[in-house]
Amino acid sequence: PVKLVMPALLQGVEDRAWRTKAASVDLLGAMAYCAPKQLGTCLPTIVPVLAAAVSDTHAKVREGARAALAQVGNVIKNPEILAIAPMLVESLSDPDRTARAL
Repeated sequence: PVKLVMPALLQGVEDRAWRTKAASVDLLGAMAYCAPKQLGTCLPTIVPVLAAAVSDTHAKVREGARAALAQVGNVIKNPEILAIAPMLVESLSDPDRTARAL
């Protein structure tokens, strides 16, 4: 099911309407609880989209993207990455820190 809705949600994050963007990032974050294993395979696609949404012009989209990144970060089970996941999520959630972290 995740692979069926993922393209629509990713496209929604790129939409011009802020409400569509906000709803899409909220749903991406909610998927971390509904389908964590399936979402885990999509992380390389989802994380960059959410990281970009953190810099959106609308506050609701930025807030939703930050929350979604935190929720998606909870999906990570790899022990090496799990140890640094909070720092990664925090860095991706703050556009000023993202450049420094990279």
